[in-house]
Amino acid sequence: MGELRTQGKTVVAVLHDLNQASRYCDQLVGNGKRTCMAQGTPEEVMTPGLLRTVFSVEAEIHPEPVSGRPMWPNEVDCTGRKNQTTTE
Repeated sequence: MGELRTQGKTVVAVLHDLNQASRYCDQLVGNGKRTCMAQGTPEEVMTPGLLRTVFSVEAEIHPEPVSGRPMWPNEVDCTGRKNQTTTE
């Protein structure tokens, strides 16, 4: 995507993995309840408040160590269930 950006091109992608969206996108749109709930940079959009509103989960957001982009530790999926790949 970085190469496309240097060519002045815009990419519109639908990603359901919030960490991938934060990692690779300059702008995010958070949709829920058939409406746009938030729009902006990953830092502006990927917040505990938005995750609470859209997915009904309590989440902590932490900066990714290398990029500083906001990340949601995947202990719980977006339905509030424990992630099957997580070990106890």
